[in-house]
Amino acid sequence: MVKPVANRQQQVLLIGGIAVAVMLIWAFVWDPLNNARNGLRQQLTEQQSTAIWLEQIRPLAMVRDTSGKGLPDNKSLLRLADETLRAAGMAAAIERIEPGDEGQVRIWLRDASFDQLAGWLVQIANQYSVFAEQLNASRANDSGLVNVRLEITTG
Repeated sequence: MVKPVANRQQQVLLIGGIAVAVMLIWAFVWDPLNNARNGLRQQLTEQQSTAIWLEQIRPLAMVRDTSGKGLPDNKSLLRLADETLRAAGMAAAIERIEPGDEGQVRIWLRDASFDQLAGWLVQIANQYSVFAEQLNASRANDSGLVNVRLEITTG
């Protein structure tokens, strides 16, 4: 009679151990992997929509309108970049502006509004024939904000 009780206890412990193992695997392996996969899917969807939007505006970016005025007589490209960035409402985002090689200007922006940046690039291209030669942007912590390193030059 003692043996069936011991066997029953062993079976209960075995079933309980399996249940605990399944719960631990779910809690520490499956659920985190599933959450990461869902996050990556959402990030992929956002990046695909951004890529589609960039493809749609690509023709606008490819056209270089050289009918702009050029730089004002008394302003360097460095000064023009600083003044127009501040006028466009991006003074807080300016991290550094420095002269580059061959007349370019290098600009670093942190937590800049992407929409304001795009508008500023269009404005300086149209008004002064100044264009972005290189532009590296990465998404900042907040939605719609970017960290940017760019080089601008006169057209």
